[in-house]
Amino acid sequence: DKEFIHLALNNQVEHVLTKFWPVPQPVAILKIEVDRLPGRLVFESNPDGTNKYFHLYEGSIPLNSVVEVIRRQ
Repeated sequence: DKEFIHLALNNQVEHVLTKFWPVPQPVAILKIEVDRLPGRLVFESNPDGTNKYFHLYEGSIPLNSVVEVIRRQ
């Protein structure tokens, strides 16, 4: 998204993958340490949505915040 980086909890990853990438394809899932993220992290619903996700505003995902990379085919 243009205004924020959309993040998902472990139990939300499968839903996000099937919603945005319905045809299976290789992806890299980053597990991150949120305390290392610059910016403003907010737990909120997407516009017109009911599920809550973390959104990172005015921030980025620096390499030192990545604690694991999971590659899926």
